[in-house]
Amino acid sequence: MDRISEVSVNLFGYNRKQVNQLVEHKDEKIKSLEKELANLNQKVQSLEEKIVYFQSIEAALKDGLVDARKTGNEIIADSEAEAEKLINRTNEQVTQYKENFAYYSKELANTGTDLKDQLKMMQSQMLDMISDYEKFVSATNFDEIFPSKQVDRFMNQIADYEQDDLQVTNHPRNFSAEKQLSDKEKAELQRLIQDVIQNEDAVAKTKDKKLVDFKKAHG
Repeated sequence: MDRISEVSVNLFGYNRKQVNQLVEHKDEKIKSLEKELANLNQKVQSLEEKIVYFQSIEAALKDGLVDARKTGNEIIADSEAEAEKLINRTNEQVTQYKENFAYYSKELANTGTDLKDQLKMMQSQMLDMISDYEKFVSATNFDEIFPSKQVDRFMNQIADYEQDDLQVTNHPRNFSAEKQLSDKEKAELQRLIQDVIQNEDAVAKTKDKKLVDFKKAHG
């Protein structure tokens, strides 16, 4: 409007040149403003695109945080559940181990006690058996069982028999009366042999009675 006011008026109206210049100036100004407006629109559009981009990033971050929080909570819950299972299983195993340990310890102690009792009984029986042997030996008169006279004569006969000619002949050997045992001596020797056999049998039976039957003891 200021430029319009500057247009001079002459007698025939407005100055055409000035009017054209003014119009051209206005056109340039309008184009400049349109260009600036276009630039501003581009900037606005770019900013809007950036805003949309950042908003999408913000939404993605929010979703990611929500998912991460949810996943983290699930992981924590699963870990707590697994830890609880592990603790329970460990406690059960420890309890079972304690029960087994107590059971086998009692069994071992009972077995040791039984073995100790059996050994004590065996010791007592062996001492009794030794005492019986000692009494038997102390009470035995070996001079009576094995008279030196008969034994010496028997040994002499064995020596003579070994030194005698063992060649077979049709004639029977004639032993002198001195070298032959009398019927009484033979009977006495037979009695002595029987006494020895009976004494050995009695000792063997006593030994069998004193021995511990471990199969019956364990049964």
